[in-house]
This record gives sequence, C-alpha cells and structure tokens, in this order.
Amino acid sequence: MNGDTDTALAAIASEAKQNVRLLGPLAITQLASTAIGITSILYMGWSGADILAAGTLALHFFVFFNVFSGGLLTAASPLLAHSFGAGAGDRARQIAGQSIVLAMTVAVIGTLITWHTSGFLMLMGQPASVALAADDFARANSLSFLPASLVLVLRNYAAAAGHPRFGLIAILLGIAVNAVVGYGVMFGAFGLPELGLLGLGLSVTGANVLMFLIILIMIQRVDGLRIRLPDLGFGPFTRQIIRLGWPMGLSGLGSVGTFVAATFAIAAMGTTQVAAHAIALQAQNVGFALLWGGAQATTIRMGWATGAGLQQATETAAWTGVGTAVATALILCLAIALFREPIIGLFLDTTIAANSATISAAVVVMLAVAVYQLASGPMLVATSALRGLRDTRIPFMVSLTGYWLFGGTFAFGLSFGAGLQAAGIWYGLFAGVLIAATVLFLRLRALLPRALELTAD
Repeated sequence: MNGDTDTALAAIASEAKQNVRLLGPLAITQLASTAIGITSILYMGWSGADILAAGTLALHFFVFFNVFSGGLLTAASPLLAHSFGAGAGDRARQIAGQSIVLAMTVAVIGTLITWHTSGFLMLMGQPASVALAADDFARANSLSFLPASLVLVLRNYAAAAGHPRFGLIAILLGIAVNAVVGYGVMFGAFGLPELGLLGLGLSVTGANVLMFLIILIMIQRVDGLRIRLPDLGFGPFTRQIIRLGWPMGLSGLGSVGTFVAATFAIAAMGTTQVAAHAIALQAQNVGFALLWGGAQATTIRMGWATGAGLQQATETAAWTGVGTAVATALILCLAIALFREPIIGLFLDTTIAANSATISAAVVVMLAVAVYQLASGPMLVATSALRGLRDTRIPFMVSLTGYWLFGGTFAFGLSFGAGLQAAGIWYGLFAGVLIAATVLFLRLRALLPRALELTAD
C-alpha cells in the first residue's frame, strides 16, 4: 500500500512540475499580449481626454469581437495536444493548417465589422464627434485582426508541441517595437511623422504582423512542425474546431459582457466607486493571465495523455491542474489582499488629499477582487480540463448561468441591497462563479473516467 501511495505521489509531483513548466511561459505570454492595448491607452491618455475617450471606445469595440474569434480558434488546442500526444505530427500540421484558413476567414469578417466602428458607435448612442474621432484608429487597428488571429493560432500550435516560448518571444519583440514606433508616429518623435491615432493604429497592426512573421519563422525552422501548403484549407478538423469553439467564443463574450455590465452598474454609484473599480480591474487582469496560463497548461497536458492512450495520466493531469490552479488562486488572493495599498499607489498619488476617498474605496474593492480569485481560478481550470475532454457546450451554459443569473443576482443584492457598492458587485460575481465552478468540478469528476472514449478520433 505504501509503495502504491509513493508511486501516486511521485506521479503527481512529476505532473505538477511539468504543468508549472508550461504554465510559466503561457501565463507571461497571456499577460504580455495585453501590453499592446495598455500601451495604446497610455499614449492616448497623454494626448488628452477627448482622444482617450474616442480611442478607448474603438479599442474596446475591437476587443469585443476579438474575444469571440479567440475563443473559437483556441478550440484547436486540445485537438493539437491530443495529436502530438499520439505521435501524429502530420495530423497536427493539418489541424494547424485548417486553423490558419479558419482564422483568415473569421478575420475578414472581424476586419469588415471593426472597419466601420464609428458607425456602430453612433448606433449605440455615442456622440458623432466622439465616434468620428475614433475612426482613424479604428480603421488602422482593424487591419490587425488577421495577423493577431494568426499569431493566436500559431501560439497554440507551438505550445501544444511543447514550445510555449515561441509565442512569448514573438509577443515580447512585438511589444517593444510597438512601444517605440507607436510613440514615434503618435507624437512625431524619433524623426517619424506625427500621425496621431492613425499612426498608433498602424503601429499596432505592424507589431502584430511582425509577431506573426517571427513565430512563423520559428515554427517553420523545426522539421517536425513545419506547415506545408497542402495542410492549408478547409476539412474535417475545421468542422471540429467550429463545433468545439463556438461555445468557447460565446463564453468569452459572456464573461467580458459581465464586466462591462458591472462597470456600467458601478458608474451609477459615482466617480469614486468607478475609479476604485478601474484600479481593481487591473489587478484582476493580471490575475486572470496567471490563472489562464495554468488552465491552458492543463488542457495541453491532458491532450498529450489522451493522445498517448494513458487514462491514469489523463486523470493525474486533470486533478494536478486543478490543484495548481487552486494554489495559484490562493497565492493571488493573499498577494492582492496584503499588498492592495501599494498596488493602489501605482495608480494614485497617496499623498494628495483629494485622492483619499478613492483610495479608501479602492482598498475595499481590492479585497473583494482578492476573494474573487478563489472562484475564478478553479472555474478556469475546470473549464479547460473539460475542454481537454472536448466538452464545451455544457461548460458554456454553466458559465453563462454562473456569471449572469447567480452572479448578477448576488451582485445586485450585495451592491445595492446591502450597500456594499462596487465591492458588492465583485462579491456577487465571486458567489456566482463559485457555484459554476462547483458544477463544473462535478461534471469533470463524472466525465474523467471516460476520457479516452470521449477523445477518441
């Protein structure tokens, strides 16, 4: 008995080590992928409040559609990992090739929609002056839809093959180039022409093209990964990706929509609560990136195990991923709770008396965001583990119910009924997401014994 226990513990320890080895670069890559948007908003803010308002609206409109396409295309990850686990490199290349063509198709639609951002903003009730001011950035930035989609596909392909650093290297170089060139063409620095928002949008597109070329070159230099022209096209894997991916895309829109709705609700509470919420949201973005890295690592590890036909290894990968996510969520919760005042100090000057009300509110909201990590992490990894079993529709419905039905109800009651304001929104979402995570864990427990059957080709 002791021998069996020691063997099981050794397997878990080995799996945890492999999970963390993947988690690190994947989490940093996800965090880095948000840096271009943050840089853009920073440069817009330096140009004045009007430019910031117009540019931010255009960027958020783009991100809304990009979230759906990203969820759709990420559905290829478990298929790729399963193929590599089975030693079927040719099949993995076909999946990647068909993902590329699907990404190009989706990007054409996304580009056409975001090219007309100003028209959509006016239909949504935005003043014509603000919508038209966003037009230059929106149209130039819309051209990044295609290269950004291709970068995502190739990132997932490389990570599933055990090369997560390919995506990280490409994104870090893209961030650096955009930071310099974007500033130059936005403000006319470094001898570059001053193009304002148009230049900033073109810089973002150029950075995405550069990232695509870098990661493509790295992949094409590896014999076992090289994608060939015959691999490109539509085929049976296209249908599988769409079938698995549309619930993932809608789930992403649902979660993003929740935070958009929360921001609008908090806006009715006054500027102090809005500012506190905005600061806390940045901490949540960092936390999400770290938790998402672990969730993606779990999907890949499970895919490798199912591809190799290893039932026990699949179960070990799933539950070790869950344990890693819970540990990461706990660390994030403690870090945000203990260091929330220094974090707030990064955004607000704590020596200015006029900021005292916002700082006090932010301290309370940040504690709620810290608690939220305890539900967010488990839900993310449970969803990803089920994705590794090619189960996406039920998790989508559970996620939507958790965020909007339970989370929305609790958030309304705690923020307005109990008077907790912005913090109440976050505590309400915590409760809703925790319920969803519990349901997903029960589903994972029920489906895991049939892992090889569910993922059979």
